[in-house]
Amino acid sequence: MAEETKLNPFPSGVLTAEHEAQIEKIRSVFKRWLPAAEDSRKKVDGAKEQLQSVTEDLKNLQIDAPYAYSPAPPYIFRPILLSCTKTYWLAVIAALSDDQKKEMAQRLNCIPPYGKRVPQFDGKRCVEQASELNDREYEGIMRCAMFALINLLPSEVVRFWRELSEVGVQTWEERD
Repeated sequence: MAEETKLNPFPSGVLTAEHEAQIEKIRSVFKRWLPAAEDSRKKVDGAKEQLQSVTEDLKNLQIDAPYAYSPAPPYIFRPILLSCTKTYWLAVIAALSDDQKKEMAQRLNCIPPYGKRVPQFDGKRCVEQASELNDREYEGIMRCAMFALINLLPSEVVRFWRELSEVGVQTWEERD
């Protein structure tokens, strides 16, 4: 039970059992990938091999419908990162009250676009049509949501998003 609590930062009853299972599956890989990447940067013995192994796990991670992003772009990591982002974003929206959803929409509207990676968000659309966003919107949310979430949801949810952002920016294929 304690491990489930660590993997799923949302209050009990907010998400369906299916949604919780997807989040736990994703986060279990992230919680292995992040320390392996850090150890690899520090050149710890065996870390390179560990990172390769857990990167394979990330690459092979399967997210079930309706959380999987579709259509999957023709890259190795983008499809899984977009699916992880969609899964996490739907969880965030489910956890927000109506007033918090309005606040989230306003916060997203205030995020300035940045090159090809962060679009000008339509906050209302991102909140009200959370499952129907395009790849650019989900990518931008992957990169920015942790900042927009501060003081809206518990700090564990912000840490949860930081993990996604860290894995995402380190594995996202930049070629377009």
